[in-house]
Amino acid sequence: MTRLTMAVSTGISDELICSICLDTFNTPILLPCAHTFCKQCLVNVNERSKLRRQQSAPSDGAKSDQIIACPHCRLEVKLGPDGVNGLPRNTSLANIILSMEEDKRARSVVCEVCDYDPARQASKICADCSVTYCAQCFRQLHPMRGAFKYHVIKDPKSSYPVQRCLSPLFDLRSARVTPSRDGYGTDTESGDEGGAVASQDRLEKLRRQIKSKSKELNGVMKTVQRLLKTIEDETEERMREIRSVCGQINECVGEKEASLLTTVSQQRHEAVKQCLNLSSEVKAQTLSLDLLEDQVNDVISVTAVHSGTDVSNVS
Repeated sequence: MTRLTMAVSTGISDELICSICLDTFNTPILLPCAHTFCKQCLVNVNERSKLRRQQSAPSDGAKSDQIIACPHCRLEVKLGPDGVNGLPRNTSLANIILSMEEDKRARSVVCEVCDYDPARQASKICADCSVTYCAQCFRQLHPMRGAFKYHVIKDPKSSYPVQRCLSPLFDLRSARVTPSRDGYGTDTESGDEGGAVASQDRLEKLRRQIKSKSKELNGVMKTVQRLLKTIEDETEERMREIRSVCGQINECVGEKEASLLTTVSQQRHEAVKQCLNLSSEVKAQTLSLDLLEDQVNDVISVTAVHSGTDVSNVS
């Protein structure tokens, strides 16, 4: 595994860790704020929140039980009758985790010479022999002396799979097996039919292994393609849902805006109407007062004439 591959793998693994339990997501739940947590973690958070709310404000407990706050951004999410169980599952993330776990199991390195079934976990790999060994088989079959003394031993997790050496190779043209340098190979002359058959069997076994590995890789590629299609389909579905919800929100906002504008317009019309009516009433009363004042002045004038009083002195 190259440094870049290891870095990418580590980065992906970090994204698969729940920020609450600090472990790989188990039944990941996607909140509306796009943050994801384990289902059980959210259940625990909700239970603790309900307990705190009941202790602080018992009367508000029933109403607040239907709300959970995102542990990351604190966005309040309204829960349905099923509570946390009713929240949507992050199926894309769950599929990625499942695929990575299957890939991890497929990459586990086992002893290739072990008699146990299943074979034990490999702890050593010989770069010269291109064979993995468990601790017991390594002590028994690959002692670090004699022909094995200078063989390069590595950690199988950091160096597996290794490039398999095909030596001893059978030369079909000369019917001769080339001796290997690991101490196992033997020379076979062209007249030794048994050696030729053995080499042919090894090549046939290698061919079957290549086909098996190719089939396995094709399966992995199909899995990746299915995951990509699932991600695309679910993304499109989420985008359609968002557009639909936003459209409904915009429609509701438009209706509310029209209703509010109509109400304000009607209130303005009523206020203006009342002001105009009051103005007309004030004008009418003012006119009546003017007429009454004229009548009073006339009466005063007549009274003054009869009594001989100087009207000009009457104020």
